[in-house]
Amino acid sequence: MSGKLYVEWIPKRGSLMVTFKPYELTIAFKNIVFMFLPREARVSNNVKEYRGSKYGRKRYICVKLSSSVIPISAKGEPIVKPRIIGNFELRYTNLDFLRFLTIITPGAFLYNYAILFDEGLCIETSANKEVYFEEIKDSLTIYFV
Repeated sequence: MSGKLYVEWIPKRGSLMVTFKPYELTIAFKNIVFMFLPREARVSNNVKEYRGSKYGRKRYICVKLSSSVIPISAKGEPIVKPRIIGNFELRYTNLDFLRFLTIITPGAFLYNYAILFDEGLCIETSANKEVYFEEIKDSLTIYFV
């Protein structure tokens, strides 16, 4: 099962495009693409800085973007309550001055969830997992082992 859908990012002004396969989720804006795979997460461009930190039993990876995401002008459908898309669960939160999209990944993934917002991305995984970064120009791939 695979598909594509537009999700409202800024109400009545812009959206993001979500394409999904059973174990792959891609989120695209005008200026950046995020891809979530079972053992890695990719940020296509616009990466300013990144870091990983360990707190207790969890490890957090934060990626800061050079500039905010720019929504696609296509009309998207709003996510009012948690929505299952393929094997992923999406939860959208709009605080008017900041938006969050929480992506809860399938159990086969080596990370638990990711939070996407206007200026970046944060990913949570177990502290037992090793995390490696590969940076090419202003793109980033995060590997989980």
